[in-house]
Parts: sequence; structure tokens; C-alpha cells
Amino acid sequence: MRGMTSPGKSPSLEKHPRARLIPTRVRGIAKTSVLALALAISPAEAQQVEEEPPKRVLLLYSLGRNFSPFAEFASGVQREISRQSPTRVEFFEASLESARFEESVSEGPFVDYLSALFRDHPLDLVVTIGDAAARFCLRHREDLFPSTPFLATGTERRLQGGAAQDSRTAWATVTIDLSGQGENILRLLPDTRDVVLITSASLGKFWLEEMRREFRPYADRVTVRSFYDLSLAEMEERVASLPANTAIVYGLLTLDGAGVVHERDNALDAIYAASNSPIFGLFDTEIGRGIVGGRLIPVGEGSRRAAEAALRILKGEEPESVAVEPVGMGSPIYDFRELQRWGISERLLPPESTVLHRPPTAWQQYRGAILGGIGIMTVQTALIAALLVHRSRRRAAEEQGRDLTRRLLTAHEDERRRLARELHDDLSQRLARLAIDAGQMEQRLQTVDEESVTPSVSDGLAQLSDDVHALSYQLHPSLIEDLGLVEALRAECEGFSESEGIPVTLETTALEAELTPESSLCLYRIAQEALRNASRHARASHVTMSLAPVNGEVRLEVTDDGAGFEPSELPARASLGHASMKERVHLVRGRLQIRSGRGRGTTVVAFVPAKALTA
Repeated sequence: MRGMTSPGKSPSLEKHPRARLIPTRVRGIAKTSVLALALAISPAEAQQVEEEPPKRVLLLYSLGRNFSPFAEFASGVQREISRQSPTRVEFFEASLESARFEESVSEGPFVDYLSALFRDHPLDLVVTIGDAAARFCLRHREDLFPSTPFLATGTERRLQGGAAQDSRTAWATVTIDLSGQGENILRLLPDTRDVVLITSASLGKFWLEEMRREFRPYADRVTVRSFYDLSLAEMEERVASLPANTAIVYGLLTLDGAGVVHERDNALDAIYAASNSPIFGLFDTEIGRGIVGGRLIPVGEGSRRAAEAALRILKGEEPESVAVEPVGMGSPIYDFRELQRWGISERLLPPESTVLHRPPTAWQQYRGAILGGIGIMTVQTALIAALLVHRSRRRAAEEQGRDLTRRLLTAHEDERRRLARELHDDLSQRLARLAIDAGQMEQRLQTVDEESVTPSVSDGLAQLSDDVHALSYQLHPSLIEDLGLVEALRAECEGFSESEGIPVTLETTALEAELTPESSLCLYRIAQEALRNASRHARASHVTMSLAPVNGEVRLEVTDDGAGFEPSELPARASLGHASMKERVHLVRGRLQIRSGRGRGTTVVAFVPAKALTA
């Protein structure tokens, strides 16, 4: 990975001139303490603390640990070694930072510093990160770590040179496919005419030549150039005014043409902010920082392979036998925001592409709330369905109850009608016949005693005949069927006045429509019950009854001036008469109202449809 940015004047490690190095402090240590070395803990004392001595690993950076993607790479290597190692591992970190200076710097003091630091505490492995660190260690192997194995990581395969033949060094490299970058650019932006390479000054010329060589298949369509010899500020000015149909390839800018070092992703952030053209990168850690995307070096995979090689060496394998396959370009990944910014259709992407940073859909963003709402709606739907089923069943039960009540009342009325007919057609006739016979006997009898007895028998039979006739009428008022409801009510009022001695005033208005027999009988029975209550319970002195059509209904109103009652004081269970009136009016789809007050009399009002409905 360090291949495109690490300091130096030549890609070959064997031919690289003397590096410009300065001593640097040992940086943060994981799972150990530099203080242990400073206090010179003897091997015997360390053995007392722990039976099996830990493995010591030095991570040597080319510039420092605050450079992407090397910081992520080194952290991954350290994490994987710690996780997989069967023994404890002490990590030490040091940085050359040689590229921070233009003038030549002697490497001797830094070599002496490392030699003194680890003279009494030999290392088990040196892991170099970036090609500058690898060159430094190979040049000074005999002075520094003559018997310590090396693992060179973070460098591009083309920068190994003849150093790859060193038997005490294992290599974990990457391979950058520049030709694939050109294919990716032209696939997404087929009108591209210029490609600008942004990279460090140390190897800028080398990578520009490499890119031109690998872009040769597109030479008739694309011109390749680079700004590696400019300062970052000058690069920002250039990328802000690039011509149309230009693409930028960012190959890591750690050292610009003015000799200024740029840590982390600061250079990429600056180029992205100033650029008027799309940027394509090389490492997957740059996705989300402004690059469009494509096939990129998977830094995590490089860390994993380097850690596996380090573990093999720590277990005793010879470095020359530890072959690590170079990490190539991974599956294509793209930044949705950059595709949108530059108007690149997702239809142009390779079939196996992954698009990151896509805005979440409503389902992804509110999944919990939607599922919660669906759950609540499901429960509510189930409850509503249960309530509807319950209401349906209750209505069916009520309808069955009404039907049963209707049939009971109908049977009751039918039985009354049958008994009334029997009394009228049979017993009344027979009693009348006996009365006639008694009258004839009166004419034949001669004695005084017989003459005195016979009239009494005749009168008794006549009275009995009248009583039977009245009972027949009470059982079934045939007058309703013969003369109608009005006449039946008039006869009932007259009979009530004669029998109870309570005057009744009847007020009637011509009905606009005829009532069904059921409705007429309903109103008649309610009138009977109201008159009976006025006599038995209210002790009324006068009763007023009215029958009139009102708004498509027929209203019967019976008012007495009796004692009255307080409705709130009535028992919870209605009396039989009251329940009978309510049920009768309900069966013909009518309404019943009862108004009363203590000392203010009682009013019973019944409404039935002018054209009564049948069940």
C-alpha cells in the first residue's frame, strides 16, 4: 500500500540510494509498557512474572502511524495477531519519518537508538509498514537485527525489486490494477478525455509512467498527466479549473512537491473540496471521503493476510517459506452520493457492484415504528373482529329472544282468541238457551213458590251470560277486528268508567294510514294496562286518553291524575305490566315513554309506525 506514496527516488529496494532518516521516539505500545524496557527488567525477573515469555513484535512505520490507509492497516494487523496468538504478544512502535526532510539525514543515530533499545530484549519479529521502512531494515539488518525475521507489508508488488530474494524476509504486498481503473472510469464516464493522477512527489514520476503504460489501450481516447511536483495549494487551484470530461485518480498524497507532509486523509479532503471533476481512488478506506468507487484494495483483507503470515513466523516457520499471495483489487463498491453528484446511472455499474451510503428507505428508517404500528393495527383488527363477532352473536341472540317473545305473545293471544271464541260461540249460546228455557218454565209454573224461584234462576242465567260475554271480550277484543282501534278504545274507556267509577276522556284524530293488526292490538293492550295501573296503583280520579298521527307514526297517550311515582325509585327489575308494554311496543318497532312524578300523576306514551314493520 505504501507503494504509491512512500519516500524514495527509485521503485527498486536494492538500488534505492541512502534514505534520509532521523531517530524518532517509540510510539504507543499495546499489551506492554516501554517502562519495562527503560527499567531494564532482566530476563530472570520477567521469567518470575510469567513462565512463558511474551513474543515481542516491532511495528516500524515509514512516516508515522497517522497516515491513511496505513493506520487502519497497522491496527488491523495488531488486532488480528493479538486475537489469534496462543501466547501473549508485546507490540512496540517506531517511525522513520524520513520524508519530512529534504536534506540528507544520517541514519546512524537512529540505528544506534534501536540497537540500544532492543539489545537486551531481542525481538521475535519486525513488521515494516511501507516500502521506506522495508528498505531501511534491509540496509541495516546486520547492524540492527541480524537474526530477527522481517515481515515487509504495505508495499506495492512492483516495488519489491531484488529484495524479494532475502531469505529472512517475508513479503505481504498489494497489487494495484491501474488498467482496471481506466476501464472503470470509461465504463461510468465514457466521454472522459483527460485523467489526472494525484500522488506523492517521492514516487510521482514512477507511478505516472506506470499509469501511462497501463492506460495504453485507451491512449486514443484518454490523456494521462499528474500534478505530483506541485504543492497541495497549487493542486487545489488546478483541480478547481479542470476542463470538462476530466477524471481524477487519487493515489495517496502524503508528501507534496513543496516537501510538506499531509497526515490522515487531509489531502484527499482538500482535493475533494476544490475539485470540479469526479475522483477515483485505490483503497476501500477512501469510500465515503469523496471518491466515486470501483475495484479497490481491501485494506482489511491485507491486514488479515499480513497477520496470518506474522503468526506463522512467530510459531517458528522460516520467513522464506511463508508465501503470502498479494492482495489485489476487490469487488466493485461505489458511493451513492458521488454517483448522484456526477449523474452516473447505476445501470452502468458492474453486475456484482455494492452501492454504499444510499439514503435509507422509509422501511429501513422507520422499520421499528412500522412493525410496531402493524402489530398494534393487527391487535386492534383482531379486537374489532372479535367485537363484531360478539355483537353479531348478541344481535342474533336478541333476535332469537324477540322471536321467542313474539311467538309467546302470539301464542298467548291465539289462546285468548280461542277461549273467547269458545266462550262466545259455545258457552254463551248454551247459557242463552238456558235463560230462554227458564223463561218458558215461568209461564208453565202455577204455584207462588215456583213463580218466585224461576225469575231468580232466569236472572242468574242472564247475568252469567253477560259475564261470560265480558270475559270473552277481555280475552280477545274482537271489536278491533270488526270496527277498528278507535271504537275498541272507546268501548274500553266506557267499560272502565262503568266498572271502576273513574271518568275517562278519549280524544281521537283521524288516522292517515291503517295500522296492522299487530300494531292495533299493541296500542290496545298498552291502553288496557295504563287504565289498570291508574285504577289499581295511582288511585286516579280522572284519566285522559288520546290517539293521533304524529310525523309518520301513531301516538297513544294515557294520562292520569293519580299519586304518581319517582322513576329513580323503581326496582331494577321492571314489573310484569311495564315489561309487557315495553316488549309489545318493541316487537312492532315502536317506542315507549313513561313520565311520572310523586303527586303529579303518570303519563304513558306509545309510538308505533303508521305502517308497522314485521320481523
